[in-house]
Amino acid sequence: MESELRFPKNILYIATTNPIGYSVYGGVIDEINFLPVVKSSSRGRGRRTGEDMYDHAQILYQALSRRQKTRFQRYGMVAGKLILCSSKQYPDDFLERRIKQARTDPQVFIRDYAEWEPKPAGDYSGQTFSILVGDTSYMSRILARDEAPPRDAHVIVVPEEYHPDFDRDIEGSIRDIAGVSVLAIEPFITQRHKILEAVDTTLKHPYTVYTTTLQDGAHIIKEYLNLEAKVLRYAHVDLAINRDAAGICVGHVSGEKIVKRRAGTRYFDEPAPIVKTDLILQIVAPSGGEIMIADVRGILYTLREMGFDFGCITYDSFQSRESIQELSRYGFTADLLSVDRTIEPYDKLKEALYESRLVIYDHPILIRELMELEKNTKQGKVDHRPNGRKDVADALCGMYYGALHGYYQDRGIIVTNEAVPGPSSEGSVDARDLALIDPGRVEEDFDDLEYFK
Repeated sequence: MESELRFPKNILYIATTNPIGYSVYGGVIDEINFLPVVKSSSRGRGRRTGEDMYDHAQILYQALSRRQKTRFQRYGMVAGKLILCSSKQYPDDFLERRIKQARTDPQVFIRDYAEWEPKPAGDYSGQTFSILVGDTSYMSRILARDEAPPRDAHVIVVPEEYHPDFDRDIEGSIRDIAGVSVLAIEPFITQRHKILEAVDTTLKHPYTVYTTTLQDGAHIIKEYLNLEAKVLRYAHVDLAINRDAAGICVGHVSGEKIVKRRAGTRYFDEPAPIVKTDLILQIVAPSGGEIMIADVRGILYTLREMGFDFGCITYDSFQSRESIQELSRYGFTADLLSVDRTIEPYDKLKEALYESRLVIYDHPILIRELMELEKNTKQGKVDHRPNGRKDVADALCGMYYGALHGYYQDRGIIVTNEAVPGPSSEGSVDARDLALIDPGRVEEDFDDLEYFK
């Protein structure tokens, strides 16, 4: 069928993504979870999809459904059928959300199968194996025959015939064969438990809310700030292009740890910083408005008044020139830093996580964003999933990267790369070429020292 089939009595069967102007009796939307979701879209403004987002699946479904109900609804019943079908992707995809909404609706028929479930049992040998489906605590994996899964874990039992598929691509097979959505298709942080291990439960969030508009009366809780640590603080601000959301993270180098490095077949010890967060905050635009960039700077001014001394404050490249100039005018050191230009800043953050050199407090938004980070192998960068965000994760990454550079520069080491506009590369060294320090000193805490530079 090129465009349409015509039947008697003006009945049309058409292939279209725009039902405007038609009296829709029924329809099928195939692979609805794979329709595009566009952030910062002018087409999304004014639609109740949030954050200037154009969710093609939601818009198309609503358009078809409305035209069914306004033309063919009688006595509370709609004559035709609207069929939505798709493979799984993420837990918050459109079809996943629609199924949750329709569980108790008697007019909606739901069928959700793994690939093997509708088939006759005789198609398979009867041998099975078990899959632990990953969540925010651990990654997906094939369980050993006698292995007991973690408590409350999601386990699926799969016919043995699919074992090679799950060996080759476990996340893809969970999604496409078992019909279970996954947090990330190509997760950037595969050792998710390291994110939870980085949480220091003795630290408290020093702000009255996790998400603020900066116009809602929320404020810093001074008593929860570590003002006794006389060390330089580093901060990074990540601002969305349409100024609908931002992340800010402040932290400091709290100590030093000796880690094992490998050069070919030889192992050696290398000093590396332990970085601890002081403040993690998500900032969103007020209803019908946008984030006031000057108010974000106000957080940094307040922290300095409370006793923080800043080493360097970095901003992503979007609309940052004014903030950098203003901060510099008030005696701060400020610069540009893009965590998206290369993958290096995120690689360094992941390295710190895996080596237990990053300390965060329990911030649900940050933890969720870190769990959902994906590798974009085509563009060589770290990305969020559709419908997702990474403003707070970007802020953490930028803060850590700034602190890392401050740590090296305090030791007379110039580290240059494409992500940070910096000094000349003449005489610079890579972090891997650091001289060895006393291997007997495994870890040193700087929080109780005066400035350690």
